[in-house]
Amino acid sequence: MAENVKIVPASCTQCGGTVEVDPNSEKAVCPFCGTSFIVEKAINNYTVEHATIEHADNVKIDMTGSVKSVLDFVGDQMKESREERRQARKEAYEREHMVRMGFFKMFGVLFAVMMVVAIVYTVYERFFDPDDGTEGIFYEEVYSEDSVISGHIDSDGFLSVNINDPGEYEWNYDSGYSSETLSGMSSDFDGYHFTVKPSHENSVGYAVVCEYEEGTEAYGSPNSVGIVKFRISSQRVTEILEVSHLSSISEYSFTY
Repeated sequence: MAENVKIVPASCTQCGGTVEVDPNSEKAVCPFCGTSFIVEKAINNYTVEHATIEHADNVKIDMTGSVKSVLDFVGDQMKESREERRQARKEAYEREHMVRMGFFKMFGVLFAVMMVVAIVYTVYERFFDPDDGTEGIFYEEVYSEDSVISGHIDSDGFLSVNINDPGEYEWNYDSGYSSETLSGMSSDFDGYHFTVKPSHENSVGYAVVCEYEEGTEAYGSPNSVGIVKFRISSQRVTEILEVSHLSSISEYSFTY
């Protein structure tokens, strides 16, 4: 009767070793690790492990056994993978958000520093270095290719007039037509510079300069006349109204 026993291969449920068992028996012992196992389960494990597409229809799969365990394992791995990707996306978004916030903070700090520097510079220019020779250049008159009459108001309310004229003429302040007192003057080879201090409270003032050929000032007529008209308030020049260059003083109409 023992000769009719059909021996089939099976897989040990403990070590996975291949053993031959009697399918009619309920239990068997693995000759490799000595573990007792259920014969039906060991045969199913072996069948699933060695099954191929060609004889898949003949395989009896125990869904409550190893195949279910494999599918459950795969499902768990997929869940873990999805969770890892979700976590990676979250971390990437947080890093990007931190970079953006850092950029905006840095931009804000730089903007604040620039504003402070601008305010400090403005205060310094206004209160500590007001008379730098460029404040209040309100008007200029170009009367030849290189000749210019220009005026500006300094921080004390004085009127300063510069005449740039590289020609062969001399300029002098004409107190007869000028309404304000000459405060200071200087001249060089290519121009004439003077400053007047207002003596009136509120009015319109004039500063008149005449251009003479060299050596003819005392007894000759001027070649041309420069006139600067300005506004006075509380003995301070507040505005330059116009600058004119004329061939004769008679061409100009003084209005007060």
